[in-house]
Amino acid sequence: MSSDAGRATLGRMTYHHCTRRLVAVDLENVAHTAIVDVEWAVDAAYLLSTTMHLDERDLVYVAGGPQNLEAVARVARIMHGQARIRAGVDGADRTLIEVLDETPTSAIESGRTPITEVVVMSGDGIFAPVAQRYATRGLDVVVVSRTDQLSGDLEAVASRVVLVDGLIRPDEYALTA
Repeated sequence: MSSDAGRATLGRMTYHHCTRRLVAVDLENVAHTAIVDVEWAVDAAYLLSTTMHLDERDLVYVAGGPQNLEAVARVARIMHGQARIRAGVDGADRTLIEVLDETPTSAIESGRTPITEVVVMSGDGIFAPVAQRYATRGLDVVVVSRTDQLSGDLEAVASRVVLVDGLIRPDEYALTA
């Protein structure tokens, strides 16, 4: 078997090998507000997708509360992901942790499109244990957060931290009732 630029050839059969990421977006944490302005969310989604080089192969989950249904749905669509809505205290966090915990080993260790990186777009410390489990498995864990929202526990687990201070500012958008 020979390997060349992400392609492996076995006899006459050709297998394309590419890596992908598992991405969890806590939209309210990224927005730094409980009510997310839809236009801000759309702009932020494009910016984050470009900055993080996300594409349609990545497994992306975007979560928020019911009050942000439209923003979550729009961001998920832009990021080629799935929207997850859950009410209650830490609802978005809990649903994202469930998704991260329930991602099948076959998806992570796929011979054709393995997941090599887990991206947590949140600074909440509640994600530290699941991030640690992925780091222990040998995956890179990237945390995307704001400095003032970044948990020390989550930062300690991360292979890399991307700070978005000043990059995406929710205060630039006037929320209207």
